[in-house]
Order: sequence, then C-alpha cells, then structure tokens
Amino acid sequence: MQTPFERHISAALNEHSQIDLAVDQLLRVWKDRGCSTEDTLILFQFLSSKGYQLTLCSQIHFLLDKKLPIPWLFVLDVYEKNKDLLNFTAKEFLDTLFTAATDDTIKSILKYTKYDYLDSRFEKLRSEWISRELEGKHLRKKELLTKLMLLKNERLIEEERKLFHVALEEFPTDEELLQRYNDFQIRYADNIFQKAETKRNPFWTKIFKRESPSKEDPYVKEMLKLAKKYPAETYWIASSLFLSECYSSCIDLLNNKQNSTIEKWLLLEAYIQDQQFVLALEYARELEEELRDTPENLMSCLYYQAVCLEQLGKKSEAIQILKSILSHNKNFKMAQYLFDQWSSA
Repeated sequence: MQTPFERHISAALNEHSQIDLAVDQLLRVWKDRGCSTEDTLILFQFLSSKGYQLTLCSQIHFLLDKKLPIPWLFVLDVYEKNKDLLNFTAKEFLDTLFTAATDDTIKSILKYTKYDYLDSRFEKLRSEWISRELEGKHLRKKELLTKLMLLKNERLIEEERKLFHVALEEFPTDEELLQRYNDFQIRYADNIFQKAETKRNPFWTKIFKRESPSKEDPYVKEMLKLAKKYPAETYWIASSLFLSECYSSCIDLLNNKQNSTIEKWLLLEAYIQDQQFVLALEYARELEEELRDTPENLMSCLYYQAVCLEQLGKKSEAIQILKSILSHNKNFKMAQYLFDQWSSA
C-alpha cells in the first residue's frame, strides 16, 4: 500500500513527461507537507534512484538551515556510493554529519564497518560507544543482582520472580544470573510445597487451583522465547513454567517433544495439574507400555492412572489399581494414603 507521499510521486510522474518537472513539483509538495522524516526518506530514495544526487545534497542544506531531521544513514550510503561524482570531500561531508546527526543516529551508523575507510572517526567512536555500552550493561547487571539479593533476604519471592523475568530478558546467557535463577527455582518450588501443606486437602493434584496464565503472559512469552533459543534447556524451562503454575504452556512446550524420561513425567504431572485427566490417563497408559520393564516406573504409571480415574468419577477402579500397587510395594506411601482415604469414604 502506497504512502501519501508515494502517491504524490505517482501523480507527478503521470502529470509530467519530463522528469525535471516532476522533481520540481515533488520538492514543492515535500516542503508544503512539512518535510517529515517519512516524506524525506521517500523523496531521497526517489531522487537517488533517478540519479538526482546533487539535488538530494542541496535538500540536505535546506534541512540543515531549517533544523529539520535528516535520514543520515541513507544519506551516508548515497554519498559512499556516489562520492566520486559529488563536488565535496569526505571530510566536509562527514564534518557536517558528526555535527548535525543525533547520538541515536550516530549509534545506528556505527553498527556498520563499511564506512570506516571514509574517516578514522568512525572506528574511534565505535570503540568508545562499545565501551560505554559494556559499562552500562555491567552497572545494570550489578543493580539487578543487588535488587534480587534484597528481595531474597526479604523473602519477597513473587517480586523476585518478576525481577528475574526482567533480568533474563536483558541477560539471557549470563552464567552468574542463570546460576542464581537455578537457586531461585529450587526455593520457589519449596515455597509452593510449603503452601501446599496448609491446604485442608493435602492431595497434591489440588495444589493451588486457579486459572493457568495464558501464552500472552509476559513471563510465559519470555520462557517460550528462551525455549526456542536454547532447545537443550527445554526441561528446565518447562520445569520453570510448571513451578510457576503455567501448566498449559508447560504442556505445549513438552507435547510430542519429550526426549527423556524426566520430561515425560513432567508432562504427565502437568496434565494432571491442568485437570486434563482424560489426556493424563491416556498418557499414563502409554508410559506404562513404554516403561513396564522397570518396576518402579510401572508402579508410578499405575498410581497416576488411579489418580485420573478417581478424578473422572471411577473411584472403585482407582481403588483396585492402588490395591494392586500395594500388593507389590507396601512402602508406596502415597498410594497407601489414597487407598485408605478413598476406601473409607
């Protein structure tokens, strides 16, 4: 879709058979419209494509006189490609650029090294800019770590969790921060289970029943972004989502992507916490077939099936499964607890 100024270009070209007349008309329209940054860039692109570099340069002087914004990065690119055709030196042109361009514009230009041969100031400014950026990042990281330590000492774990999300977005690969985040995950998990003990019904599938955060939640979006960037860390990211009660997002992350047994158990637990008991039952049966060679895993699969069946209203079938488990392993305390509770109900 054309912008308003692009429509003016089309109209001028249709109206005039001579390009010079079209250019004159466009210059008038551009000035009448106020020489906005968007219009200026479109005009300069048009002038450059038609070979009107000198006309473009004269408009730069006009903008400088009026103290209006100039698309310096584009202008520098035009100069670099046409410097042999223009009647002023690189120093003259770059003196103007370094004087008139904003700091943000200079920073955007310094991202490229292809202009360094035009003037030694580019390399020097880039070195200074990188040093300032690194120093700024160092100070910002130090500030975040200090705040995280204060929140940890004050035991404000939810505020700490929110700040970790901000910190990981800024420093996603920082080893010190990731190590502290790993420690936080352990403390966060302990906090969850401590709260669980205060519930009247200690049955773990009812812990913290509330609506699971959506995929639009800032924390969820950041975790899913990290999962794409670091696929090898899928389990730890999924664990973080699980511990933060983002069960549906944990399921989405692990579904059809489990590369290890521990990830499969986590997916099954996420199904149950998300109260998707039909899917959890089907998945527990799949795992039973897959892991039946290991007695401990087989007992766990049967236990989860009993949990799902009870939640689906089939308590008698659930009790029979628990009875079968206990006949082979009397030390399965959670199975014994549920068997006693459901049998007496």
